[in-house]
Amino acid sequence: MMRPMMRRLLLILPLVLGVWTATGWTQPEGDPKVLAELKENFTRLDQAINAHDLTGVLALYAPGDNIVLLGTGEGERWVGREEIQAAYAEFFRSFDPGTQETRCTWTMQDVKGNLAWMASMCWITDFLKNQKREYGINVTAVLEKLDGKWHFRVMHFSNNLADEIPVQEEDGPGEED
Repeated sequence: MMRPMMRRLLLILPLVLGVWTATGWTQPEGDPKVLAELKENFTRLDQAINAHDLTGVLALYAPGDNIVLLGTGEGERWVGREEIQAAYAEFFRSFDPGTQETRCTWTMQDVKGNLAWMASMCWITDFLKNQKREYGINVTAVLEKLDGKWHFRVMHFSNNLADEIPVQEEDGPGEED
C-alpha cells in the first residue's frame, strides 16, 4: 500500500508538466531559440503523460541511470530509469487522461550552456473518475542538452497537503447531466 504523502505526489506529477508549456515564462537574457526548445521538451512530456505513454516520458529523461525524480517527503525519491518508470506507471493510475488544467502564478528559468533549470508555482485542476480536484504545487527541474536535445536530469515536485480544495461536481469534462 502506498503512503499518503507518496500518493499525493503521484497525484500532482502528471498534472504539472503543462506548467512550462503555458505563457508566463521569464528569461531575462538568452537565446529565444533555446527557450523554445525547452518549452517543446515540456510540451512533449506533458503530451506523453496525458496519453499515458511511458516510453515517450522516459525518452525525455537523460540516458543512463544518473537521473532523479523527487517528491515532497522523506523517502519520496526515484533514482534511475527503472524506478522512474515504475513511478510514472503509478502516476498514470492517479488521473483521467486529458483532464488537467494548470495556472502558474510564477515561473523562472535560466540556461547556462548545456544546462538549464526551471522553477514554478502553480494551481492545478484535474479529474479522477469524474471527481474534480484542485491544489497548489511547486515544481523544479534541471535539464541537460545532449546530442542537440534537452533531457531531464532532475525533477522535483512538492505541495502543501493543506492546499487541496475538494470540489463537489458529479460530471467530468465533456459530460452533461
